[in-house]
Amino acid sequence: MTGKDEEFWEGLKEWDIIGLVETWVEQKSWSKIRGKLPKEFMWKCQTARRKNRKGRAIGGIITGVRKGIEEVKDNENGTWRIATVYINGDMEEKLKMIVERIKERDNQGEHILLGGDFNARTGTEGALVEGMEEEKERCSKDKKINKDGRILIKVMEEEGWGIMIGRKQGDEKGEWTYSGGRGESVIDYAIGNIEAWGEVKEIRVEWNQIIIRLA
Repeated sequence: MTGKDEEFWEGLKEWDIIGLVETWVEQKSWSKIRGKLPKEFMWKCQTARRKNRKGRAIGGIITGVRKGIEEVKDNENGTWRIATVYINGDMEEKLKMIVERIKERDNQGEHILLGGDFNARTGTEGALVEGMEEEKERCSKDKKINKDGRILIKVMEEEGWGIMIGRKQGDEKGEWTYSGGRGESVIDYAIGNIEAWGEVKEIRVEWNQIIIRLA
């Protein structure tokens, strides 16, 4: 996060809800980083942690919500539950925690949208949510499925969620979401239930970012 230029920070202002993952931001540096963030948003930080004293801090999530967007506690008017996700290991346990958090309250009719880095490769598979018109198989430049990918697919099928990457306008080819020293892969996703699915107009993958536009 410390290496981002002014253009990056200015670009954030275009969106209403922002989720940044793998920030590497520790508690001691959060106040400095926070001062650089656009003032039009309310910011929260889940700080990165070190496995040992000498190692680099890993993980970290920063979320921003444009001021004026209110959090509501009921779902009578088609409310949204939006979560930024970062998973690196313990896939089954962490997905279980996510599902439990979502089910803490009655979420019938609620729009559920999860976005972030799952570190899971799902190939061209994606759970078919009941009622969707799209085919089960989606487009993806990454054809590999790994163990964590299979766990993710299973949970989505159980919960009635679907992967939007590679199935929505703007990302018809299923672009790479990661490119680095370990090669290229698709490990970042936007995942939603049937209520959210119909409201997402466009998804684009740009420079390791997933951009979601609602109808």
